[in-house]
Amino acid sequence: MICGPGLYVPTHAKKLAALHSYIRIAKFLVPIDPSITASHLWHDDLHDENIFVDAKNPTEITGIIDWQSAQVAPLFDHVLDPSVLDYEGSRIEDLERPKLPDNTKDLPKEEQAAATRLYINSSILVGWRRLVHSKNPILYRAIQFQISDYFNLLNFSRRLFEAGEAHFRSILARLEETWADLPAVHAAGNPCFPLAFSESELAEIEADVEAATHGIELMEEFKAQLGALWPDKGAVRHEDYERTKALLRQLKDEVLQEYARSDEDKALFELFWPFDD
Repeated sequence: MICGPGLYVPTHAKKLAALHSYIRIAKFLVPIDPSITASHLWHDDLHDENIFVDAKNPTEITGIIDWQSAQVAPLFDHVLDPSVLDYEGSRIEDLERPKLPDNTKDLPKEEQAAATRLYINSSILVGWRRLVHSKNPILYRAIQFQISDYFNLLNFSRRLFEAGEAHFRSILARLEETWADLPAVHAAGNPCFPLAFSESELAEIEADVEAATHGIELMEEFKAQLGALWPDKGAVRHEDYERTKALLRQLKDEVLQEYARSDEDKALFELFWPFDD
């Protein structure tokens, strides 16, 4: 995300507050179902460049490469929806068939194409999960856990040093509502929710997650503007290096112009700017 004044500004105090909260609830977040906590060997990077098929019979898989990222880990902690499905929309929590928006035909052509693409990709994802649900119930239970707030908390806890604490604290603040539903809470004798938030803290958390979301959206805009020049995983082609740096400098100037109101603001943006100058 893009961080700075007018957006989200990470602080040591907020990170420490998130860490202290996590320590108190971590043991209750991990599922107790042995079928999904058991270790499995899993290929976590299944996309179209890693799967080889027969040219004359594309439904026949002839090989899978890129096994160096494969690991033995609890089933619930693997990437269970293959990235070859290419879905990047909001979280899908059930097996209902997706629908196109009613106003799709009235949208501009570009928006219409985007809505149709999202509909197709979400339909494929739901189709995959329906198949898993009928053929492999254990795997589906692991997927169900992955689309829960509990798994989101575990995920965000790993990214607290990457400015992930805003969304972490937001999910944490509403965890009390479903605390009694956690299997580990039942197994521990139903202890009370161990955290408490004042009205001012809840207001701060709400404002922080709104600002952080805006920073994420801004980063997505950068990605769309750069297109093929986007520095995926921090790298660009040698011949595109100078052009990409120039475009990122231009985007940075636009951000400073819109959000920086003082030299102190500019200094903070410089501190949190995620790209090399």
